[in-house]
Amino acid sequence: MQKLLLSELINQTKDKIQPLNHSKSTLYQYDLAWKELSAYFRENGHVLFAEPLAQQFVSLSKDALDNGRIKLWRYKLRRLAVLMLIEVNQKGLYMVLPQKRSQWVAFR
Repeated sequence: MQKLLLSELINQTKDKIQPLNHSKSTLYQYDLAWKELSAYFRENGHVLFAEPLAQQFVSLSKDALDNGRIKLWRYKLRRLAVLMLIEVNQKGLYMVLPQKRSQWVAFR
């Protein structure tokens, strides 16, 4: 696990998911979630990625969902965007499960 600026980790994650050929709208949504996470980090005085703070962001998003302040899609988006960052930070790659669920595919 590396100590990275959150902005650098986001850029690395964007590079790792590029082979997935997501639509522009999907990439836009990930960017939206990462901007929200970045704002949360700034509000808490962090520029380096910190997994506990990212997990706290997801937890607060769950609370917002449960209280009707955000919709389910936004919670799922935030959760997935954070999980991507954690995986790239820990493993240096992002793995997805193909539709057939037969094997993992790693994007390095």
